[in-house]
Amino acid sequence: MLKANVEAANALEEGQPQPQIWDEKKEPLQEGEELEYDGSAYVMLHRSKVEWPCLSIDFLVRERCAQDTLTPPASWFPAQANGQLDPSAGNTVADASRSGGLRHKKDAFPMDVYLVAGSQAEKRSDNRLYVMKWSDMHRTTNEDEECSDSEEEEERHREPIIRFEAIPNRGGINRVRSMHGTPIVAAWTEEAEVAIFNVAQAIEELDKPVPTAKQQKQKKSYGGCKIASFKHKQEGYALDWSCNTFGRLAAGSNDAAIYLYKSTDESCSSFVKEFAVGL
Repeated sequence: MLKANVEAANALEEGQPQPQIWDEKKEPLQEGEELEYDGSAYVMLHRSKVEWPCLSIDFLVRERCAQDTLTPPASWFPAQANGQLDPSAGNTVADASRSGGLRHKKDAFPMDVYLVAGSQAEKRSDNRLYVMKWSDMHRTTNEDEECSDSEEEEERHREPIIRFEAIPNRGGINRVRSMHGTPIVAAWTEEAEVAIFNVAQAIEELDKPVPTAKQQKQKKSYGGCKIASFKHKQEGYALDWSCNTFGRLAAGSNDAAIYLYKSTDESCSSFVKEFAVGL
């Protein structure tokens, strides 16, 4: 905000018009017009299209996706359940430019990110739970400006490596929530179902070397990834994992009910429904 105010003040001093936020009602797009983004507004911006629209998406944390991170003592839970940095975990470094004074060791370019998303396909049988890995992502700030350094210019225009694995699921997925970045992923579906998956196998597949043109990638079925399934009267959209109790899930549906679930063991190999609360 401070930077924006300074830039606006400098623009006024130089006699330039102050930048304005576009308002669709005041200036509707005319036929043939398209909106263009300002690359200087982003430190990094990469985009990709998917096979089907996805209504919900969540992040996965690679350090929490090993099987031993799910069994107590899970040192990161609950201290880091909300994304807080823990110096005792040994994965932080000092950063005076941040309010907390810390940043994650891997918070540097090039960056990797793991994602999970649920599709909204035309046919129920075509829906997928997508597990994605975006790697080798570089800084893109001021990508339209010329660089004096040839290596910097090359990195700026280098495309990230985007890979995905698709887990079949009947019915569109309304909400997806990873259990605090772990491979335990819950989803509300249009089939009025709360489904819980373990996507660790898909993550391991994404971490394998990228197949060459001569190598033929073997398709994975992922038939055993769904570890729990609960049918309800109506579909829902609200879904979240507890920050206080490891392996507990709450889901809200359109029939004005909140359902609670819990894991049956320490490794979250299966889940059971605890009870429902009517509103």
